[in-house]
Order: sequence, then C-alpha cells, then structure tokens
Amino acid sequence: MSDIKAEGKSSAANPLEDLVNRLKPDKMSGRAMKYPYTFTAKLAAFPYQMYIKHVWLFRYYALGVLVSAPIFYKFQKMSCSPENVAKFEAKRLGVKPTVSLTHIHHLLQECVMMAGNKKPIGVNFEKILQSLQGDVENMRSEFNESGCPINDDSTHLHQFCERLEFFLTSGLRERGGLLGGRRDLWHYVCRCLADRRNIHDGLRVVKANTELKTGVGRVRCLVRYCLVHGCLGDVIQQCVENRGVTRQCYQDGAPLLHPTYAPALYSSLYNLSDLKFDLPPSGYDLDMAWPAFTRGGIGSWRPPSRTMSVSSLFSQ
Repeated sequence: MSDIKAEGKSSAANPLEDLVNRLKPDKMSGRAMKYPYTFTAKLAAFPYQMYIKHVWLFRYYALGVLVSAPIFYKFQKMSCSPENVAKFEAKRLGVKPTVSLTHIHHLLQECVMMAGNKKPIGVNFEKILQSLQGDVENMRSEFNESGCPINDDSTHLHQFCERLEFFLTSGLRERGGLLGGRRDLWHYVCRCLADRRNIHDGLRVVKANTELKTGVGRVRCLVRYCLVHGCLGDVIQQCVENRGVTRQCYQDGAPLLHPTYAPALYSSLYNLSDLKFDLPPSGYDLDMAWPAFTRGGIGSWRPPSRTMSVSSLFSQ
C-alpha cells in the first residue's frame, strides 16, 4: 500500500516523466534495430526520460516558451503599431516632431496599397487614359483609310489592349477570403455578367476554349470577342456599374471607381463599336501575352452547341 502511494506521489510530482512512461511500449516487438538509422527509429530510441531527469533545459524549455510568448507578442504589436511606424518614419526622413503623425501614417497606407496593387508610385491614370483614347482614334483612322478589318498586325491595337488591361487590373483585389479562393479579373467579370444574357455567348466561347489555362488569357479572349462583335464598351460599362461587386473586387482609389475616368473609358470603347476586327479566337497563347502579329488562327466565334455534347443529347 505504501509503495502504491509512493508511486502516485512520484508521478504527481513529475507529470512529464509520467507521460513519457505511458508512451513507452510495455514490451519489445522482437524486431528492434541494432542501430536506429531512420529518423522515426531515432525518435523512438531517444532517452527522453534520462534527459528530462538530468538536463534542466528540457524541463524548463516548454515553461519558458509559454511564459515569454505573451511578452514577445506585446513587443511585436507595439513595434508594428501605426503610431510607432509613423514616428520611426518621421525620424528616418528627418521630419520635425511638429508634423502630424497621422498624416505620415496615411501616406504610408497609400504606399502599402500601391505596393499591394502592383501599382508603381506616381502612376498618372489620366495620361494613360489619354493614350488609350489616342489608340482608339488611330484605329479609327486606320480603318477609314484602308477599309479593311483591323487585325493583329496593327500596332495601335496591341498598344490599346495592353493599356486597357493595365487600366482594368489597377487596384484589383487579387486575394480573396479564407474560403473565397483567389480573385482575378476573370472572376470579377464572371460575377458581373452572370445575369446578363447579351454576353452569355461570349462567356461560353471563352470557357469552351481549351487553349486557355489562366484567368488572364480568358479575359484577353473575351476582349477580342467583344471587339469582333462591337460590344466592348457595353460589357465594360455593365461590369463597372455593378457597384456591389466592383467595390468588393477593387480597392479605394482604383481608376474604375473614379467618377471621371470610368465614363471617359466608356466613351472611348463605344467609339470602337462601328469598326470591324479580324481577330481569330484560337492560334495564340493569350495566357502569355497579347498577339503582336497575325498567325492565321482558325476557328469561329460561335458558341458551342448543346447538341455537340453527349450529355446534352441525353438531357434533351
């Protein structure tokens, strides 16, 4: 009886040692290694009990981590606070203490937002929009002079597509929530045009294109579809005027949320409605870049028919 009490006292005095004893097997399996050369065998054969009993570091390491973790968390929170970041930035720039720290903090937030949007500091969206409008006027002049549809050999078309893509992706939130997945421009367009019947054929054509593997390539293919069918301005306006989705997918300060830039963009895109474009839907690696010359792609912009799939035949 006294031995049982003594054993209970010793286990209560050292609970970690008691836990190690419980994890140890009662008997050997008969196949023990002469030398534990695998990592798992080394973990199993390590003398935990001896180290815990004779080395103080093993006994107090876990206790030290638990005690010091809240202290280090407090230090990290204080050092990364907006007030401390603004104070440090004021010292680094040599600003006098009379300068408002709140103003410096707002400037830092703008820089962080620009870096998160992959937007260079000092981007002049007004100048980019003017260049895009110039590309539209040049394409109109090119079409009126030649009378031939505009194809991928046009340098003005190539510049227009690159500037339009930059304008649409600036300020885009590319990261979703924990369960929302990744957001990109294709995700935004699909959400805005989900209930628009006038563009359903274009979305079906893009989704049926097996050459496209990324959202960037699908957006480029949709832009080419809209140019061929003269509905690019209408599609972009329908997307931007869906204010709920647009504000969820774009950060404050994005050009599409600007009260002046967006209407000017619509006006320029509507000027392309009466032009003819010869842009094949396939034969280009749109996932990598916009086409810079004509390759003679094949295929048509017709949406896939339901009767072409076996499952749709049975559904009918």
